[in-house]
Amino acid sequence: MLVTAGVSIVENAAYNSGVGYERVGSASQDLKEHVQQMLEDSRKNAVSLSQNYRLVDALSSGDFEGMKAVLDELNLYLKADTISVTDAEGNVAIRQHEPEKLGDSILKQANVQRALEGEVLTTLEPGALVKLSCRTGAPVRDGSGQIIGTVVTGYTLENSDALDALKELHHTELSVFSGTGCIATTLTENGERAVGAQLDEAVAKTVLEDGQPYSGDADISGRPYIAEYDPLLDSEGKVVGAIFAGLSKADAAKAARDTVLHLGLTSLAIIAVCCLLIMRFVNRTIKRPMRALAEASGKLARGELDVEIG
Repeated sequence: MLVTAGVSIVENAAYNSGVGYERVGSASQDLKEHVQQMLEDSRKNAVSLSQNYRLVDALSSGDFEGMKAVLDELNLYLKADTISVTDAEGNVAIRQHEPEKLGDSILKQANVQRALEGEVLTTLEPGALVKLSCRTGAPVRDGSGQIIGTVVTGYTLENSDALDALKELHHTELSVFSGTGCIATTLTENGERAVGAQLDEAVAKTVLEDGQPYSGDADISGRPYIAEYDPLLDSEGKVVGAIFAGLSKADAAKAARDTVLHLGLTSLAIIAVCCLLIMRFVNRTIKRPMRALAEASGKLARGELDVEIG
């Protein structure tokens, strides 16, 4: 039993390590799919808004309140994090998420440039106010087909709440980086989310410079992790950030210790039961007959010949 338990403990340690990497890989994959879903949603939203006749009329006439009323109403259903409308020069006519900030140019954004050229572009891109988001730019045309501006809708990757849901599912830590800086995370330092933490230089070179995923051990704030990092690419294949999924080795070791403890307690319980059964067997098959034989011998020694041995 002890030999079997020892072998099981060794095999369990290797198994837990493998499971740890599988959990991290699964969490990373779900986070990538979450980002992809946000890209798809931003595209549907931008195209839908760009064709809304009330928004087109309000933009044509420069009616700020009209645009705001339309966007506030529609975003109750769209639930986009950011919606911006520009004029034909790329100047912001309204930001639904921050209506007091307008008039600045966002023409440098690729999605705005392409939209003003008549194309719909969905990409991962940093913005003037949002560090990194999944966004789509779509052209707004008047009744004659003339491009009079653009609609840009997006979902920010700075939302740590979305990562919390995935952490609850996979029991792993998750982070999103814009460049080398962390913009959303489930990791905490002194009770605060570790936003602003920087990527390790070696990881940054592999993921951000070479555009390759990294899987292996990583040291985060002095604690060892099983980690996976994957690059985030824009529509042209340029690396704009990274995602991280990790499992603390301390947590993995605790799971292994708990398994070993349970295995040890189970083994001891089995051994105890086996000992009780053996004692009962010895008592019934050996001790009782020997006691009866001893009593019979005593009777014979005293001259009692009418003796039964059962």
